[in-house]
Amino acid sequence: MLSTATTFRYKVIERRKVKQEAKQNLPVMVPWTSVPFSPVTTCFRSPGGRSGGYQRRRMRRRQTRQINAERLKRWRMNRVQQINACKLVKALRRVRQRSNEAARRGRYARRQIEFWPHQICVRIMISKQSEKEKRQRGRDKELS
Repeated sequence: MLSTATTFRYKVIERRKVKQEAKQNLPVMVPWTSVPFSPVTTCFRSPGGRSGGYQRRRMRRRQTRQINAERLKRWRMNRVQQINACKLVKALRRVRQRSNEAARRGRYARRQIEFWPHQICVRIMISKQSEKEKRQRGRDKELS
């Protein structure tokens, strides 16, 4: 029979071996239990270890940063689409207005009714406007 001191010393040595093997992440046979066991924590700095609170907080922060970045990306994308949609709607509105104005001018020009003073004024204004637009179109063509 071994003495108590020797037994204690034997256990200390075995525990050291267990810790070293645990660091290497290998399943360990503990002699005094003779049951294979894998250590729960391979390192004290691992997320589940004693000082794991810090690691867990860091991981949580990292995850929230990633989530926020994704949200921001999605929000920006949606915002850009919204802005583009607004621009498109405005452009369509402008085109529609121009076509309506052109149709109105055509109607006025085609009408051959009695000339009331206000009608004459309207016709003159329309013709001046269309002349201006023609000149502008000519300038635009020259520039491009």
